[in-house]
Amino acid sequence: MLPDGTRTVFFDFGDTLAYRARSIFEVWQAIAVEHGITLQEDALVKARTDADEMYGPKVYEFKGRMKEFWDLYHRQILNTLGIGDARGALLSAVNSALPNTTKWYELFPESLHVVSTLKQRGYGLGIITNSTEGILERLKSLDLSQYLDTVVYSQEAGAEKPDPAPFELALRRAGRSAGECVFVGDSLETDARGARNVRIRPILVDRKGKYPNADCATIHNLTELLN
Repeated sequence: MLPDGTRTVFFDFGDTLAYRARSIFEVWQAIAVEHGITLQEDALVKARTDADEMYGPKVYEFKGRMKEFWDLYHRQILNTLGIGDARGALLSAVNSALPNTTKWYELFPESLHVVSTLKQRGYGLGIITNSTEGILERLKSLDLSQYLDTVVYSQEAGAEKPDPAPFELALRRAGRSAGECVFVGDSLETDARGARNVRIRPILVDRKGKYPNADCATIHNLTELLN
């Protein structure tokens, strides 16, 4: 499936190599139950939306200081929910659980086989993802880091896909021209069109048939990259 001349394969992370096995609400709810608190999903959604609007645009300022960011972000959510946490025990539990990949992220069954095989075949491998620096620990905990030559996340690039900045940074780090690379992702707008904007060839992972009329190469499982 990889075009002739491909030397580096970049991947998106979420819903491409890995998926959320548990929702954010499920993680929050488990913590709340441990602390004797009843949590409503719609209230949490609103609280997170408010926190996103307040702190989301500031995340680029917190590179290297994400503990401080999450303290502020999650404290805002607790305040909106009206949950007292004078001793900080609940905040500490949330900050510990949410970045812990093993609690709520799992790889797709074929992911490790595909990346390890591509690596054995001599391809350079990289990640381009809309995320914070926490992605580095996430990749390590899922045993993906050992196969990767480059990792670029939006917080360090200063912009999110489909903006060209993350893609251009990845090309510079890999030392490749756009024509030597492909980008594999699950979103037509964010991933496929974002890659195409910098002339990287996109390959869309459409596991559920969401994009029957996609205007780019499409696969339904990562193993198709190995054909």
